Amino acid sequence: MRLTLLIAFASCCTSAVLAWQSSFPLAQAKAGKAEQQLVAGQARKDSVPLKAELGEVWSKAECLTVEVFKEDQSTGKVDLRALFDGSNLYVLAQWTDTTRSDIKKAWEFKEGKWTKQKGDEDRLAIAWGKSSDAFKEKGCLGACHEGDNPKMKCPEESGVVDLWHWKAARGGQAGWCDDQVIHAEKRGDDKGQSAYKANVSAADGNLPGWRWSDQADRTGVFSEESVVAIDADYKPSEGDVLPSHVQRTPHGSRADVRAFASYADGKWTVLLVRADATTHDDDFRLGTGRFPFAVALFDNTGATTGDEHAKSKLCWLLIPK
Repeated sequence: MRLTLLIAFASCCTSAVLAWQSSFPLAQAKAGKAEQQLVAGQARKDSVPLKAELGEVWSKAECLTVEVFKEDQSTGKVDLRALFDGSNLYVLAQWTDTTRSDIKKAWEFKEGKWTKQKGDEDRLAIAWGKSSDAFKEKGCLGACHEGDNPKMKCPEESGVVDLWHWKAARGGQAGWCDDQVIHAEKRGDDKGQSAYKANVSAADGNLPGWRWSDQADRTGVFSEESVVAIDADYKPSEGDVLPSHVQRTPHGSRADVRAFASYADGKWTVLLVRADATTHDDDFRLGTGRFPFAVALFDNTGATTGDEHAKSKLCWLLIPK
């Protein structure tokens, strides 16, 4: 009798274990599908090419495809990959955009006077939940764009979101991504100098202040190294165009994120790079672990109210040990 009971008990335990084992992968798969997680691949230090392209080093990196939404309507997708070399985090983003927008209201000399062209710029933003419980719950939809709260602010008094803001016309194609911050008051800039300045005359804000130097390669970057101040001797020709911003080298906390960008075949490819540990208290710290983030895409638009761009739901970056 005792032997029969033991055999029956063992049989029940075996069945229970087998049932748990068979259901665990399914439960794990469902959890993985519900939670968007980007796993950073391990890379050797200084082995990641600083190029906006899917090269060999990225071939084994996992790809997370993230949808972005406007008013609960899907408007596009962005493919994300990440690598970590122990010192730097590399995030490669690709998304389809059939119209390249990188002029940001450029100056045009038309009918004898300078006017601003129409058009804005394409952008990519990645928000990292540095210290915001609301962000960890819902991402940007909970921390920065919820209900009747003013746009682009954290609902908590002490909440902070680290924002990497790549702008096609302002620093984005000159090697830099704007490092910004969202806190309880508003979205603002990290401390330091930006990677661009407005191309306006100090004497008259309705006129440009700089033009290409005579020796400049006009297919290159309109930067402080390639421009000269416009003086009374400058005689523009009908149809001349000047960029609306002069690129420059940023410094301070605003210069923490490098950027490398390319546009081809109706698609942007952008590589963002940031050191593991910065000395600035407005940056989130990396290392191994899981980090909440969200993505936003801007298609030839600004960021005045926060309603112009498409936003993702909450995602997580995993940097394995």
